Amino acid sequence: YALWTMSCFAVFYVLAFILFKCVRKYWQSLLLLVILTLVREPMVAGIQEILDQTLNYTDTYFAYHTPAAMLYCFTFGTTLYYAVKEKKEFSYLLVMSGILIFGQFTWYRFEIIFTILLYLALKAPALVENEKMGKFIGFFSEGSFSFYLCHMMLFSVLEYITKRLPFTGTA
Repeated sequence: YALWTMSCFAVFYVLAFILFKCVRKYWQSLLLLVILTLVREPMVAGIQEILDQTLNYTDTYFAYHTPAAMLYCFTFGTTLYYAVKEKKEFSYLLVMSGILIFGQFTWYRFEIIFTILLYLALKAPALVENEKMGKFIGFFSEGSFSFYLCHMMLFSVLEYITKRLPFTGTA
């Protein structure tokens, strides 16, 4: 489970050359984002069907976290890049806000909120460059990366401990 993010990054950086050659404008990137978000569920269903038939693997976690299924995450950022470059960030933020509201905060909420926070950090450099905020962000960044590196070990320890607790029924 732990390596899915690295494979997604690797695939994105391999495809980035092609994407940046084909997608050079905000509207193209927005169109790609819309297409990727619309085809994600059918694509995941197809991947899951292949996993079920070939490996008898019924857990959907892997199908949702394949590089093909996660490419849309990177497209949120590239669309923000083109929106800022072409000074169309208001329309992009409007589209993302509309998706959040229309989807009742269930459709791509983490990706959209992260993209909005990234935009705010770009547009409010005084907030990010503030010494106290810089120390907080630095502390959080170091901590989150450290946690990322050892989270599987921590989860294994927690699983081991919780299996032995009397109230879990598996002691």
